[in-house]
Amino acid sequence: MTSSDHPANIKVGSNIRKFRRGKGCTLSAVAAAVDMSLDELEAIEDGEAAATVPELVAIAGAIDVGVFQLVDGL
Repeated sequence: MTSSDHPANIKVGSNIRKFRRGKGCTLSAVAAAVDMSLDELEAIEDGEAAATVPELVAIAGAIDVGVFQLVDGL
């Protein structure tokens, strides 16, 4: 198993997408708010890339949720 298909990455990415959409935030708006490329954020949401802890903190802040909500279910 590579890091890009690790179940944790898939779960975290799914949680990010769920909360981002629930808050009505676009992918491009969140990417800009956290100084990340659209492709990078999309890869994280798709579970194809792992987010670092600082990235998770920034994403959580941009979509106004707690970091614990992004890692829920791990």
